[in-house]
Amino acid sequence: MNYNPITALAFFFGICLVLFFAFRPKKGIYFVLKSSYKQKDKVIIEDIYTRLLEL
Repeated sequence: MNYNPITALAFFFGICLVLFFAFRPKKGIYFVLKSSYKQKDKVIIEDIYTRLLEL
């Protein structure tokens, strides 16, 4: 089994990027869900959709 460090590095940065967009302060998906805990499901889905379009 061959180990390619460039592939491993790209995979690591990809995971870091996904985690950054999920948990970044005030705009991440986690904080959107946390702040909209008492809202209706449709509003939460629309809010996440608009955040994803901003990327």
